Amino acid sequence: RHFFSTVITSESFQYMKLDEALATLRQILKPDGRWILCDYFRTCESTRKSGHRWSDFTSAVRQHGWRIVSERDITRNALPSVGYVYMCGRRIAVPVAAFVLGKLRRKRPALHYLLEEVIDEIQQYMLDHLDLVNPEVFSREKKYMLLVIENGR
Repeated sequence: RHFFSTVITSESFQYMKLDEALATLRQILKPDGRWILCDYFRTCESTRKSGHRWSDFTSAVRQHGWRIVSERDITRNALPSVGYVYMCGRRIAVPVAAFVLGKLRRKRPALHYLLEEVIDEIQQYMLDHLDLVNPEVFSREKKYMLLVIENGR
């Protein structure tokens, strides 16, 4: 217990359950320790559920006895990387998938017929998730934060 003076999480906290993660951080951080967090948060209700909702996060942080001592919105700094991933998806992944599916349709029509519904679902899934890294959508629905959080107790 209480092994670390500093814990850093970067693009991983979004996958953790708030209450469980905050309790675990309390167990592993020394009483005067710091938690440095770099991740994105949802700023509005959306069908895209990736990332914790900012208001839920800040509320949970307070409820667990933590306080944010430094807060920096780095969304504008992250957008070029987000845009690059989006461009690669649009210009490379989507066309390559279409090419492979076209080949499958021509070379293995029976297999394509059997997998047609699954293929359609995969394509739709890919397009929906590509929208997660659309810089326009990202900046409208999320914010990327660099935070320093300390034990408030």
